[in-house]
Amino acid sequence: MSQSPTWVHDAAVKVNCKDCTAVCCKHIAVPFEEPVTPEDFAAVRLWLSHENVIVYKDNEDDWVVEFQTKCGNLVGNRCSVYGGKEYPRVCGEYEMNTCVMNEEGDWWQILFKTIEDVDAYCREKDIAIIPYAGVADCITIGLDTPTSPADLDDFWWYVAHRDVTVYRKGDEWFLHCNTACLPSCSVKRVVLPSGADVVFRSWSDIATFAREQFGVPEGHSPLTLSAR
Repeated sequence: MSQSPTWVHDAAVKVNCKDCTAVCCKHIAVPFEEPVTPEDFAAVRLWLSHENVIVYKDNEDDWVVEFQTKCGNLVGNRCSVYGGKEYPRVCGEYEMNTCVMNEEGDWWQILFKTIEDVDAYCREKDIAIIPYAGVADCITIGLDTPTSPADLDDFWWYVAHRDVTVYRKGDEWFLHCNTACLPSCSVKRVVLPSGADVVFRSWSDIATFAREQFGVPEGHSPLTLSAR
């Protein structure tokens, strides 16, 4: 059973969790390899042809694509699984004093909100701008293959959010997010790529995979075990 959050008031920060509108619970941030080639930036342009997506290089030099999508565990502005076995460890490790509401200065070094932002960056860096191609109303991004229960932590955080699925096709893993194309996007529409042999849409999907793939005992949380 989940516990009620015990809010710790910190007078040193501008916004305390108990007073926040759950900003950190309304997006997912997915790291990806640094874009270098024209093809890499074409992929970034494709992502930004969809609604509620930004791409940035953060202050730790990581490149991230961020989707604005609400966590399915959120009730009002409070977590309904706080402290329970389904509470994502990513959330438990999130620090109030370094969240985007309280971090000093910009949280990014490079920020792309639109395709035009990407094109301006490419022109500045003398990178060729090539057409993007893909599917409409969804974005698919490659993920690292999970090799232990600990690797499932981020997967659960991802699929806890609305319109997000993680799947395996052959030997490769992907994150799939349904998000509407901007009016200017004219590529074809799909819902989920065919041929996926493992699909995560919920906590129970991940728990079943953890038992079958990694031998996590029945009734145990793979995320709890991975934290030991």
